[in-house]
Amino acid sequence: MWQNTTNVFIQEVQNVTNGLLGSLAFLLNIVTFVCIIMSRSLPARQKVVFLSLITTDFTTSLIILMVRAVQFKYESDQFLCHIRLYTSLVVMFVTILSNLLNTTERFLSMALPLHLDVKITWKHLAVCVLLCWVFAIVATFSFFWEGFGGIEKCQFMVIQHPRGYMFLGAFICVNFLIIIAMYAYITRVTRRHIRQIAATIVDDSSSENKRRAFYTSAGIRITVTVGIIVCVFGISYVPLGVYVMYSVFNMPLDQAAKQNNQTVYAIIVTLLLMNSMVNPVIYILRFKKCRDEMIARFWCCSRINLNINVSSEMS
Repeated sequence: MWQNTTNVFIQEVQNVTNGLLGSLAFLLNIVTFVCIIMSRSLPARQKVVFLSLITTDFTTSLIILMVRAVQFKYESDQFLCHIRLYTSLVVMFVTILSNLLNTTERFLSMALPLHLDVKITWKHLAVCVLLCWVFAIVATFSFFWEGFGGIEKCQFMVIQHPRGYMFLGAFICVNFLIIIAMYAYITRVTRRHIRQIAATIVDDSSSENKRRAFYTSAGIRITVTVGIIVCVFGISYVPLGVYVMYSVFNMPLDQAAKQNNQTVYAIIVTLLLMNSMVNPVIYILRFKKCRDEMIARFWCCSRINLNINVSSEMS
C-alpha cells in the first residue's frame, strides 16, 4: 500500500515537473522564434540555422505538453501511446542532427571564414534542415517498425528489436563526440583571435601578453558559454546513449518488460527539455538587436492602440 502510494506520488511529481519545464521551454522558444524571424539585422543564412534549432526545441516542448495534457494508459494498444513514442524518437533524432548542423556551421565559419559565404547559403542550409527531418523519420520507421515491445503494446526501451537501439545509442554517442571535437576547435580558434586582438591593442605581440589575454573577460565569457553548451549536450545525450546501449547488451527481455518505463521516460524527457531551453536563453541574451527591435515594435504597436482608443473616446 505504501509503495503504491509512493509510486503514484512520484509519477505526479514527474508529470508536474515535465509540465512546468515544457511550458517554460515552449514560451522561451516562442519568444525566441518571433524575435529571430522578425529581425532585420540577422542575415538569412544565420536565420535558417537558428530557426532550425528553435523549431526542434519548440516541437519537443509542444509534444511534451500535448502528452501531459492528454491522459492515456501506458503500455496499452492505444494509438496515442504509439504516436507519443514514435514522435519522441523522431524529435530526438532531429534535435541531435540540428545541434550537429548548428555546430558544423560555427565550425565552418571558423575553418573557412573567407569561402563560407560563397559555398554555403541559406538555401543550402534549408535543404540540410529538410534532410535532417527526412532522415529522422526514415531512421525511426526503419529501425523501430516492429514496435516497442511488440506490435500490440507500446513500451519504451524494451528490447524487441536490438538493432534499432544499437543504432540509436551509437548515433547519439558519435554525434556527441563530434560536437565536442568541433567545439574544442572553435574555442581554440576563438581564444587565439582574442589573444591576437589583445596583443595588437597593447602594441606588443610577446607571448606574455598573449598569455594574459587568454584570461580576458571575452576569453572567459567564450569559455563559459561553450562549457555550458557542451555540458548540457552531455547531460542530455550521454545518459540517453548509455542507457540505450546498456539496455541492448546487459538487460534481459523479461527485466526490461518489468521496469518502470514511465520513470525512465520522464527522466529522459526532463533531460531533453533542459537541452531545448539552452538555445533560446543563449539567443535571447546574445541577440541584443533582435531584442531591441522586438521591444520597439511592441512599444510602437502599444502606442498606436492607445492613440486609437483615445481618439475613439474623444470622438
